[in-house]
Parts: sequence; structure tokens; C-alpha cells
Amino acid sequence: MRLLVIALLALAGGLACKDHVPDSVRAQRERDAVRAKLSSSLVLVPWRGMKTVMRAHAVTPPPPKVAELVALAEKQRQTPDDLKGLVVLLGRLYEARSILKDEDEDRYPTLWQATAPPQPAGYDAAIEHGILAVAMVLLDASLRREPIAEILFYEVDRATPHPGWPRWLTADLGLVRGAAYLNAGYHYAAEEELTQSLDALGKLGPSERPSYPEGLPSLQLAGHMLRAWNRLALDRDEPATDDLEAALADCKELGLDNELTDWVGVTVAIRRDRPAEAAQRLLKLSASPYLDDAEKAQIRDYATKLDKKRMLFGKGRAQLILVRALVARAGGVEKILGRATTPEQASRLMGPLSFLSNVQTKIGSSVDDTEAKAKSLGQSALERAKALTGK
Repeated sequence: MRLLVIALLALAGGLACKDHVPDSVRAQRERDAVRAKLSSSLVLVPWRGMKTVMRAHAVTPPPPKVAELVALAEKQRQTPDDLKGLVVLLGRLYEARSILKDEDEDRYPTLWQATAPPQPAGYDAAIEHGILAVAMVLLDASLRREPIAEILFYEVDRATPHPGWPRWLTADLGLVRGAAYLNAGYHYAAEEELTQSLDALGKLGPSERPSYPEGLPSLQLAGHMLRAWNRLALDRDEPATDDLEAALADCKELGLDNELTDWVGVTVAIRRDRPAEAAQRLLKLSASPYLDDAEKAQIRDYATKLDKKRMLFGKGRAQLILVRALVARAGGVEKILGRATTPEQASRLMGPLSFLSNVQTKIGSSVDDTEAKAKSLGQSALERAKALTGK
């Protein structure tokens, strides 16, 4: 009988080991799933097409096969509030999909060169894809909306580091990729990207570290925050708390005192059984002018319980709320861009960014409703794409 019990326990242990899948394998499966999603994505048809014709505008004269689209896109960019014209333009981009399929946008000058010259030295298409991904996330947060996963993945996938880039820039784009995986729910791939980037940032010497505009988080701080949120989503609470403590130390080193600092301080204090500190942080956070009434009410409700198992604002929603607050505190997306470039260049760049944001809004507001209706009617992918662009 003992031998039978031992044999059963051994078999159970063997089956458990067999079912265990390493994080690296799960991460690769998630990366493969993202690539498959991008290859069949309908929302990328108008997005890629729009960017291609905007960049082709910098060629004089524009290539004949896209000249009509270039003129139509430029007219729409000059009248961004014309939503009817935007629908027509998206429809024309869909109709020209066979032409645009062979037109890689990176064959043309960058959006910066096409819309807001002069272009900074060393700036290239790969850097622009990364910057655009970050800028669109900031715009989405300021407008209280979630980024469209396929568009974000497309941009970060194109942000391929070059050997000559500074190491901090390569690590920075790794953080952006990690954030894309995190927000789309691919947590194992996000863990890999974020950990690799944090390791790379930790190896930078003092002279290699970029300077950070006053009041804005450092790359190291952003990395710890993103990985903490990702680990919370994986229910790895202790490593997540370690990341939050590291983020809090980064905040102190940078002299930051804002909504992000308070949220991190509250979370760490609750998990480390320091209720008095948590209460003080919550009181300060509830007075923030950059949070709305519903969010302040949630803070007050949370303060009555201080439950370790409950997260203030939720594991995912906290990102949108805190990023929005930081963007508002910094004076908006244009001022943030102005600190990274110059106020004049930022002003010129906001035009095409806002235009692309309008395009994304139109795509995002259509995709869910269109997909649901198309599936209920048994429509093909081709017909769904036509419906998506309003044709």
C-alpha cells in the first residue's frame, strides 16, 4: 500500500512538472500571438496608410501613385475638425490598400521632416516610431482613453535600435515595448522587456545617463513602476512591492512629490503595515487638483479599509489615472515635448500628432461596434474592413 501511495505521489509530481511552463516559453508564445495579431489587423490598414501618405508629402513632387491620397490627407490635416472628410479619407485609404501594401512608410522622410522641419541631428524613422508611441500614449491618457493595442505594437515593433544609439535610448525603447505588452495583457513578455531594460539602465555610467526635465520621472523610475504594475497583474505581490520601494527611492532622489509619489507611498505603506503613513499619503492624494471627484471619492473609500488585498484605483486603471495627472501637472503634452525639443518645435509637432490622434479616435470608436455587427452578420474580414473605414 505504501508503495502504491508513493507511486501515485510521484506520478502527480511528474504531471505537475510536465504542466509547468517556464516564463520564457510563455513570453515567446505571447510575442508570437502579437505578431499574428498584427499580420491580420484591420485597424492598421487606415493607420499605416495615413502615416505613409503624410510622410510622402515631403517628397517633391509626391509619388504619382499616392499623389491623390497625399493631397486629400493634407487637406484633411488643415481642417482636422471635419469628421466627415476624415471618414472619406479613411475610406479612400482602404480602397487604395493594394497600392499602400507595397508602400513601406519608412521609405519616405520622417513625419518630423514632412510636417515640422528642421529635423534634429541623429533623428531617424526608428526613433520616431518610439517617440510617436510614447506621445500617443500621453495623448490617450490626457483624453481618458485606452491606447489601441495594435497601433501601439506596430509603432514599438518598428522602433528597432541601431548599434550606434546611446544605451539609454535602447533601454528606453525597451520600456516602451514592455508597456505595450503590459497594457495588452501579455505579462510574461512584458516582464522580460522591462527586466532587460532595467538591467541595462542599471549598468549605465554617470556620463551615459540622460538628463530628466524637472518634475518628470526618470527612465529608472518609470521602469520600476511599469514592472510593479506588471507583477501585480501576475499576482507576484512581493516582487511588485520591491519594485514600488525602488520607485519610491527614485522619487526621493529626483525630488519628486506628486500623485505618483503618493500612490506608490500609499501602496508600500499598506503592504509594509504602516497605516499611519498610508493615511497621511491618502489625505494628501485626495486633495490633488488633477484628480476628478469620482477618483477622490474612491480614495476616501479606500482610506476606510486599508486592505492589503485591494489596490487603490485597481491594478490597470492606476496607470491611466496617474499618467493623466502627471501630464496635466507638467502642463500638457505640448509642454512635455517642448522640454525634450524646443517650444517652437513642439508647437509644430502637435499639429500632426493631434491629427493622428483624431484618426486613432475614429478608428477606435468604430472597431468594437463594427466587429460585433459584422460577426453577427457573418461578414468576411474584407467586409469588416470596409465597414471599419465607413465604406
